[in-house]
Amino acid sequence: MVAFVSADAQPAVVALQADHSYLNASDPTTVTVSVRNPNPLTDLTQLTLEPQLPAGVTAELLTPAPGVVSAGATVTASYRLTTDPQANLPAKATVTVRATAVPAGSNQSVRSSGSIELLGGGPGAGTHYLSDLPFLSSTGGLGPWERDMNNGEGAAGDGGPLVLAGVTYAKGLGTNSVAKAEFYLAGQCNRFTAVVGIDDSMNKPGADGDVEFVVAADGTEKYRSGTVRAGEQPRQLDLDVTGVNVLRLDVGKVDADNWWDRADWADAKVSCS
Repeated sequence: MVAFVSADAQPAVVALQADHSYLNASDPTTVTVSVRNPNPLTDLTQLTLEPQLPAGVTAELLTPAPGVVSAGATVTASYRLTTDPQANLPAKATVTVRATAVPAGSNQSVRSSGSIELLGGGPGAGTHYLSDLPFLSSTGGLGPWERDMNNGEGAAGDGGPLVLAGVTYAKGLGTNSVAKAEFYLAGQCNRFTAVVGIDDSMNKPGADGDVEFVVAADGTEKYRSGTVRAGEQPRQLDLDVTGVNVLRLDVGKVDADNWWDRADWADAKVSCS
């Protein structure tokens, strides 16, 4: 944050929050800007906000901020960000809002800025393994989702190879119910394929793993496996995801005990153009 201040003035503290984590032509993003006056004694007056956006993105003011931020107070404004369909956004795009204000009793302005990083361009043309793409969001039932290994226990990177019905897969995702992961495709992909099942590491006495695999595209369910139990043959997925922005993978538990629910999304990938 860059500020130009007088000896007794403090610039505002600017923070940005978005309603979702990406910029997309078919799904505008709403950004809320919080402007906090850290000075407990002096008001900030003549407040103006200036969005600084990636090329191809425009901002429409939805809710203006008041012109005065009282001492110690916070005000907000909101913008709708619209992306041109022809915009060539980077994989990660930065949105910045600069605040300018004049402390009460001063003739010198103070400036500050806040930024947020949003996903811009999607995977691009070609075939992409989900384990090579960033998570838009993810939660796991026993530690984080693992890339190119099964879910061991609670620590990141503590898994073994992905193995389903005796076949070892070099690529894929491992997790444990209850789990959710989202990926941003930016409408660029047309097929999602995977082999899903409970990892062979759970084929042992006393283990009773059982899960349900669910795939959703922009909030619409595309696939539901029903109950998948340890030792069963894995399920083959081949789904149309044409035009989809957000691909979501869910693993649900079938009974109260989820300790044995090591779920693999082996060879999970999207084909994009």
